[in-house]
Amino acid sequence: MPIYEYQCSKCKHEFEIVWNKMGQEEKIRVGCPKCNETSKRIPSGFSFTVRGFNTSNGYSGNMR
Repeated sequence: MPIYEYQCSKCKHEFEIVWNKMGQEEKIRVGCPKCNETSKRIPSGFSFTVRGFNTSNGYSGNMR
């Protein structure tokens, strides 16, 4: 399920919405939870986890 970040055009409050269906977010007006003003979707970063590293410097034990 995609998670999108929005920012209110009036009070600048930022919030997230989890959409159950792809494409649904473009059909529905998103209102700010604080003031109910129209909000715009904003670009957001993403995170990921790299597995397999086992030392504090981020490299495997054989690499120097």
